[in-house]
Amino acid sequence: MPFTKFALIDFDAGRKASITLAMHEAGVFCDPYSDVAELIAANRRSGCILFADGGNQSAIAAMDELVCASVSNPFLAYATAPDIRRACDTILAGAIDYIGWPFEITEFVNRLRLREDALSAYNSRKQKAIAAKSRMASLSVREGEVLEGLADGLSNKA
Repeated sequence: MPFTKFALIDFDAGRKASITLAMHEAGVFCDPYSDVAELIAANRRSGCILFADGGNQSAIAAMDELVCASVSNPFLAYATAPDIRRACDTILAGAIDYIGWPFEITEFVNRLRLREDALSAYNSRKQKAIAAKSRMASLSVREGEVLEGLADGLSNKA
């Protein structure tokens, strides 16, 4: 079950402590981190990532950084003053949810558990995409040209 462990990334120490404590009281494991680099260095590959979006902290940039590091955990964002455009852009970029803080931890986790099957399929597709990108990056220039030609409908003999 992916919603029993969370990696919390928040630059606000007070809010991070509040959320971590509330999750602990709700029986949900939560590892707090100050930034994406700290999470990547910890090599955490299970559970969900809960990210504080806002100010100079961009959820979309964080997701890009995680993909480059081959981290495919489900990603959720929250903000103290959610902006509808930013929330939509974040979800379109791959986040599974975008919520306003403060939120009730138990309701939040229960809402996510209702979406587990769809999220498992999404996570599987995301892992395959990351693996494919990694393999494509290791191709030689000529192999890349051949693959591009195949994608355009040409023969591999061209």
